[in-house]
Amino acid sequence: MATIFGWKKKIPHDLSRKRASAFDDNEVRDDAIKEESAEQLLLPAKRLHSEDDNETACKISKCLLDEGASLAEQARFSEAVKKWNEALILTPDDEKLHEMKSQIFLQLDKTFEAIKCAEKAVELKPTWPAAHQALGRAQLKFGEFDLAVKSFSKAVHLQPDDSELWNEDLLWSVGIREKAKEHDRQLEL
Repeated sequence: MATIFGWKKKIPHDLSRKRASAFDDNEVRDDAIKEESAEQLLLPAKRLHSEDDNETACKISKCLLDEGASLAEQARFSEAVKKWNEALILTPDDEKLHEMKSQIFLQLDKTFEAIKCAEKAVELKPTWPAAHQALGRAQLKFGEFDLAVKSFSKAVHLQPDDSELWNEDLLWSVGIREKAKEHDRQLEL
């Protein structure tokens, strides 16, 4: 039950009792509304304390993840991000959601957001190669070639048999980094 503080009510001597009672009725209704609103605000917090509710939240989050993936496949990227944001409210430590958002933000040319999401995925699961790969791709698009090579190197270290990581990401980013360095040298001359 919420405590509500207010001013002491003073009834002027010249105010009739009938008029004063009208104000009392309004205050009772206002207090009831405030208490009801406070209870409604606390309901979601109360619901998430049991294990069954946590399991339900994970199931709902999984459904939202799948809906977002379906939307992303249809190139409805903004809608996909909205679904994944809803899922992240329920399961904020789901590294897959952060990694998938990173990929979509790259599609939407929101590179900084892509980096932030990929960094969160790496933070949540540092041994997951896909998180490092997503981070490397975002860093590469942002123009941070050295950081991208470092991220791709970590991904390759975690999954050395992935030819896509080797050829399409690591070797390609090393080549881009070398071209950028050569370009910078040419500008200095």
